[in-house]
Amino acid sequence: MVKQDRDILAKLTDHTPLHTRLPIHYTRPLPRQQQSATPPKVVYKWVEGTSVFNYSDSAKTWRDYTHTDEFRTALLTIVDDTSLSNEARSQAVESFLLQQALEAGVVVKREIREPSNPNKL
Repeated sequence: MVKQDRDILAKLTDHTPLHTRLPIHYTRPLPRQQQSATPPKVVYKWVEGTSVFNYSDSAKTWRDYTHTDEFRTALLTIVDDTSLSNEARSQAVESFLLQQALEAGVVVKREIREPSNPNKL
């Protein structure tokens, strides 16, 4: 708080200084609102190159990875499984491809969380 000399104020102006005091009731921080515990959104992103020279490295790696007999056999096992419905089979193929791409290093998994500050929507 700045202390003022009343004589100096009287010399600077012919008006009467007015002093008011306002009580501040909210000096403690307000409690944080509970955030909903929603799971983060998972996004898979293709690993891109940093220049023209290495831009297609991930594509070449994925091509070589998918041309192995183990990959083909595992994929055909899922596709030929008639005990699964079409929806379950397509989900199994999708998760298999994502897992294989992560293992090959051509895809990265990112989790996107909701901002904790509601002003940053």
